[in-house]
Amino acid sequence: MRDGIHIEQQKSIVKFARRANRSQSVAALCILGALVLVGVAFRWQRVGPAAPPVAMVQGATASGSGVLISSTLLVTSAHVIGTQGAVQVTFADNSALTAQVVFADSTSDVAVLQLGSPDSTLVPLPIGETEGLDNGARVTAVGYPGGRMSKLATQLTSKTATQLLTTGAADPGISGGALLSDDEHLIGVIGATRELGWRSDPGHIWAIPMQVVRKVCRDHGVPLE
Repeated sequence: MRDGIHIEQQKSIVKFARRANRSQSVAALCILGALVLVGVAFRWQRVGPAAPPVAMVQGATASGSGVLISSTLLVTSAHVIGTQGAVQVTFADNSALTAQVVFADSTSDVAVLQLGSPDSTLVPLPIGETEGLDNGARVTAVGYPGGRMSKLATQLTSKTATQLLTTGAADPGISGGALLSDDEHLIGVIGATRELGWRSDPGHIWAIPMQVVRKVCRDHGVPLE
């Protein structure tokens, strides 16, 4: 006996305490794991060569992204191109080529690049519409934030005739990337990040709707199919 408690009772108490501590530890780990998974869900995820036909565009002072809209045309952001007449584009499979600048419209921040001869291995993204999309619709941003092919599952938070806003902070390098609908149609071209100080909104990704991109291209003599 010790302090009025039998030695066997003491052993039982110790065992119970150890079990309780283990249970609390397991519960804590489960909670931590869940929090980590939730955090990962809202971060840019690396993707491989099977990703949509989105390329990295090397500008004069920084790199951005571009989206294949036909067998020979790539759409991107005008601020990525600057005043260059030709740029280098690199696809997810690391194939690189030089593209000629067809036009770069600084007002709309839309630019189109000519890739040269058609390449049967490059399949453009189908162009979609935003008419049937409401706030909360699932969308995906795809591009090269930080120079790496990545995607971000996000949600539409605002839609007007001239801009789309989604959740998630834009990172440098995503300008000119693709905003895809849930059925993987191209619905917008991602605009400047807040670091560039142009049409920015902290905590959101800003994109130009494809109906605007179509009009800009048509005005510059490049009708999209």
